[in-house]
Amino acid sequence: MAAGAVTLYNSALLENFKGAASTQDWDTDSHYMILLANTYTPSGAHATLADVSADEIGDVDYARQDMTGESVTGAAGTVTGDASDVTFGNPVTITAKYAVIVKGTVATSATTDALVGYIDLNSSGGDAASTNGAFTVQWSVNGLFQVTQA
Repeated sequence: MAAGAVTLYNSALLENFKGAASTQDWDTDSHYMILLANTYTPSGAHATLADVSADEIGDVDYARQDMTGESVTGAAGTVTGDASDVTFGNPVTITAKYAVIVKGTVATSATTDALVGYIDLNSSGGDAASTNGAFTVQWSVNGLFQVTQA
C-alpha cells in the first residue's frame, strides 16, 4: 500500500535542526517501524515508544520491522529523507491505521526509544489491511520527507 505523508513528531523535528548536537541522524541511525490501531490519536507531543505502545496492534501475524536503506540527499534547494519500503510479511493478515517510525532496532527496543514520525495508512478513512497477503508500507516517489528552501 502506498504510504501518505510522514508527519514528524515535535521532538524529532526539533532534533533535526539542532546541528552538531542533534540526536537524530536519519541516514546513520537505525530505525524500526511499528503499526498502531485506529484507537491511536496522533499527537505531535508524543516523544517515546511509551507514548504510543498501548495502541500497537496485536494481530497474530504482526511483528515490528527494522527499516533499511535510510538516506538523505540534497538537490536544487530540497533535502529528501528516504528509506526502503517496509514489508511486514507475506502472507499475513494484519489490520492497522498508523505506521510509526522509531529510532533504534527491534532487537534492542525500549520504551524510551525516540519517535520520529507517523503515517496514516489510509488517509481516506478506515484501516489498511491485508488478508493472507502482503502488508508493505510503500513510500512516495518523493521519499519519506522533504525540506525545501524558500
